[in-house]
Amino acid sequence: MSNQAFGASGPDLAGSAETLAGLSAAMAEAASRGRQTYEAAAAAWTQEVERFFEDMVRDGAAAVEQLKRSRSPLDVLAAEQAWLMARSKAYVESGARLYQTYIDEARQGMEQAGAAGQPSR
Repeated sequence: MSNQAFGASGPDLAGSAETLAGLSAAMAEAASRGRQTYEAAAAAWTQEVERFFEDMVRDGAAAVEQLKRSRSPLDVLAAEQAWLMARSKAYVESGARLYQTYIDEARQGMEQAGAAGQPSR
């Protein structure tokens, strides 16, 4: 089958090959940046989950100690509220740290793409 069947001559195909090679290199670079971003986000998530559960165990132990010292139903309620407030605060702070990590990673990826002269989409 000749190149004429596709409406391209030899030099046009050479230009197309160069274009495809450039596109392949750009796609490989984008995939590499994507993998790096994913790995950083996964590591941050893992660290945050560990921190969240370590704090939960610590807060739970403190609540149990406070419950042991309770002398009235109001003391029990105070212990429960303290535990609930601590866990709610930890949940919000954990989410905020993850959000900031993801924003930082996205910003860094866009800066790297811009530095490489590629679109940051």
